Amino acid sequence: MPSGNTAGILIGVGVLALAFVAVVLDGLADSVSRLLHSIGVPAQFAADINSMVFFGGLFLLVVLVVRALPRLSRV
Repeated sequence: MPSGNTAGILIGVGVLALAFVAVVLDGLADSVSRLLHSIGVPAQFAADINSMVFFGGLFLLVVLVVRALPRLSRV
């Protein structure tokens, strides 16, 4: 069991990592949306794809973290 100080550092690093991943996913989703719009896809459909890329990426991240937790707890 980590000490209170170490746990605080781990929580802080986790929050910063989550914010970084959210910014990267938002940029990726915007790029995909702009690409689709530039090749003639209607704006509403491109916005829907934007949302699917962003939330799909976050869902994938959550699934990977949940699957990795048992391995990390053994360390």
